[in-house]
Amino acid sequence: MVSGGRLRPLSDYYLQPELLVPPTEIIPRLAWAGRSTLLSSPEKAGKSTLMRSAVAALTRGTEFFGGHTQQGPVVWLALDEPVADLVRGLFELEVAGDAVLIAETRPDSTALREAIGDLRARLAVVDCLSNFASGIVTDPRQSHEWERLLQPFNAILREFDTGGVLLHHHVRGGDRYADSRQIGASVDVILEMSRSPDDPKVRKMKSVGRPNGQDEYRVRFIHGRYELEGGELSREMRTYRAIAANRGISTTKLRAAVGGKASLVDETVRQLAAKKVVHDVGTDGSHAWEVIHQACPRQAPGQGAVEPPKSFETAGDSDGTGSGTALPLSTL
Repeated sequence: MVSGGRLRPLSDYYLQPELLVPPTEIIPRLAWAGRSTLLSSPEKAGKSTLMRSAVAALTRGTEFFGGHTQQGPVVWLALDEPVADLVRGLFELEVAGDAVLIAETRPDSTALREAIGDLRARLAVVDCLSNFASGIVTDPRQSHEWERLLQPFNAILREFDTGGVLLHHHVRGGDRYADSRQIGASVDVILEMSRSPDDPKVRKMKSVGRPNGQDEYRVRFIHGRYELEGGELSREMRTYRAIAANRGISTTKLRAAVGGKASLVDETVRQLAAKKVVHDVGTDGSHAWEVIHQACPRQAPGQGAVEPPKSFETAGDSDGTGSGTALPLSTL
């Protein structure tokens, strides 16, 4: 046994079953609990718009990109996009006013930790990474400066099992994220978004990372939001849609509607029930499956807003104007 408890045998970790379970997918193909995603694209390709669509689904607990979101509140650091554009976009998507906590200037790490912890946020969005790094990363080519910025951010995500998405730009004229490769090394998933040459409303998505390996797909901008373009739906989504379309459907009919092995359909519906997406309302031993609908009333901006942490309220410029100058991350 190593003195000081700094090293532990692998067998000790095997006794912690939670370590053997893959991270929960907060937003399908986009965010995972306790993990960080780098979403990069050329300028004006639609990163912020895509994230608004994702947040709208997340705050309701509804489907997104062919899967289910894990409903919960969001902390959004609006450091680049005019906050009026963000608020208007979320309002048009009918996101409840108390579901998102917005910071117009960069909070220090203590304030960010407090906000995520107090809100029990399922997701933290940084829009965008270059503004988040302002004043901390003085030379974007230096890997150690990015480590100093991103390691504390990742530690907050892991502490509260929160998913994190960092929006960033592609290198000019290229198809990969800009600045140091340490950025990609410091996140869990790299998701690259690019325009489709044959359709201006379509974006090509390519991801690589630990939670889901490699994945390539296309999304289309339609009715003010991005939706998955083509491709076969997952078994989970086929099961969900079969239940949503046939209220009170029996297990036998559900198996037939979804297709494939009955045991796999049964396991999928059990997983949906465990996530509180569907429930069994059958009696006398018979099954009758229904979707659990999550209410998310439309609210005007400012109505029923979350009380921000005190550190958010005071996180302005040194002269108290709150004009948008980035604040230093005190623990970095």
